[in-house]
Amino acid sequence: MTGREPYAGRHRGQYVVQPQSWRPHPVPAEGVDVTVICVSGHPECGVRMPDAGGPAENDHEYAGDWMTYHLVTTGHALYSRTVHDTVQLRPRNTAA
Repeated sequence: MTGREPYAGRHRGQYVVQPQSWRPHPVPAEGVDVTVICVSGHPECGVRMPDAGGPAENDHEYAGDWMTYHLVTTGHALYSRTVHDTVQLRPRNTAA
């Protein structure tokens, strides 16, 4: 097994978990936090995207704008991106 195959369930104490019947859905009200680091060059550039500051969030739009700015000013096109968000598990057949 590679760990990617669907399976009927695994025992966790007295409960049987069936992950193939559940899907994560983003919770928009909780927002998202994106972190970006430039990994272009040898050695790596290592510049981190600055915080948006104020009421703005480090969201996908801000991250895209910063990566575009960094590309235009440095020519660097390779980035490591981490996304933190909140999700709620719902049954597969439930609409968002």
